[in-house]
Amino acid sequence: MTRALLSTLLLLLALPPYASAQFSIPGFEDQLTITATPSLPGPNEFVHFSVEGAIFSSQNADASWSVNGKEVVPHEDGSIDVQMGRAGEKTVVIATVGSQTLTHTIIPTTVDLIVEGGGYTPPFFKGRPLASPGTVLRVQAIPHFGSAGVTIANDQIMFTWRQNGTVVASGKNRATATLSAPPLFGADTILVEARSQDGAYAGSASVRLPGIDPAATLYVHHPLVGIKYYDAVEEGESVEDVETTFAAVPYFADARSPSDPGLIYEWSVNGRAVRADAERASEITINADSASGVAQLSLTLSSSVNFFLHAEQSWNLRFLGTGSALPGGAPQSSSDSSIFRTGIQ
Repeated sequence: MTRALLSTLLLLLALPPYASAQFSIPGFEDQLTITATPSLPGPNEFVHFSVEGAIFSSQNADASWSVNGKEVVPHEDGSIDVQMGRAGEKTVVIATVGSQTLTHTIIPTTVDLIVEGGGYTPPFFKGRPLASPGTVLRVQAIPHFGSAGVTIANDQIMFTWRQNGTVVASGKNRATATLSAPPLFGADTILVEARSQDGAYAGSASVRLPGIDPAATLYVHHPLVGIKYYDAVEEGESVEDVETTFAAVPYFADARSPSDPGLIYEWSVNGRAVRADAERASEITINADSASGVAQLSLTLSSSVNFFLHAEQSWNLRFLGTGSALPGGAPQSSSDSSIFRTGIQ
């Protein structure tokens, strides 16, 4: 490179951006590209297009545009906004700047993202398990690529999974991944990008998931019909049976079942600790044969393998019992836990 040519190039670099497109040196033209925001749009979404250079930040001022063969008048800054078509409908954007003609093609697609926590849920639970700290997330991407009845198989698609911006899994046919659950009192953003092998189709999907603190729901364990999953015990509920067994179901906890050996149940009645059954620690039986009235049933749920798990809950329950009749026929009421006998003596 001659000294004169080098001096001219340095002078060109010192010019303001708006003047940069009006000067060029043979063999040293700024290499331009079209930038699309967002880069992976969905159907009918608006996309902002601009021209960017390797040396200068913007070359929009001298750009002329066309979309699908039709000329488009740019904004004052030289950029354009284009609404995408339906899923699978191609949009071709062309920008001409000086001697350079740039083409950017977008085929809007959709990607469904399914997220399921790894915590426990009881039989026939209709929802999806939520993510509790210390458990795992199972995620699955379902891309809808192709048009005119043509679909693209997952083994022809590259998947990239990001958790809070960090790539945690990637690869061809990697439509599923197992990730760590969000932290306690925190939230994670899960994003997946899917691109066809030939680059013609690309799409993304994301979700923000908060960390869910597991909780125990109380049910009656009936001797004939089993646990009444369809009828959770509510605060202040009346209990008619003299002897009732209650079962705590640890929703979303890091466990395989309520009787998982890693779970620790600590029961109390009216503030007095009750020793848990070694075989059925998730259940407690209360006998109100000699008393009636309100009793506070409390439970502390923790885990020996997941220190994130710690839930404290209580229920004020009204036991009708048989009690001792007071004058006027009213039953005797007591808050003494020794009168409400438990199944573990």
